Amino acid sequence: MNATLSLGYQVNHLCFWSVIIVIATGVVSMFYPLDVPGGYAAEHADRVPWLSANRGVFIDGWLNQIVAMFSLSVILFCGAWQVAGRNPPQAILAASFFAMAFVFKKSISSPV
Repeated sequence: MNATLSLGYQVNHLCFWSVIIVIATGVVSMFYPLDVPGGYAAEHADRVPWLSANRGVFIDGWLNQIVAMFSLSVILFCGAWQVAGRNPPQAILAASFFAMAFVFKKSISSPV
């Protein structure tokens, strides 16, 4: 097995496990809050005690979301890798979408 086939196999394996992680984090995210009950309609006086009481669960929910978004970015990377073998200009476009998704994810994932 040459290096290209081996690397392609490893990228496909990475993509497979990334899809599994996305599905798992999607199921887990149904049980974690990402905002206070009431969302933006909640008063600040209600938000602070809720966040203080549920800090651990809230942080776990955000960490779960960050893992999911990183795994989705890996899936986009694997898609760009697959396209690269057949059509390099499309692979460049797909890689740029991957880069934009990764940067955009990093800018909106922070709970602060």
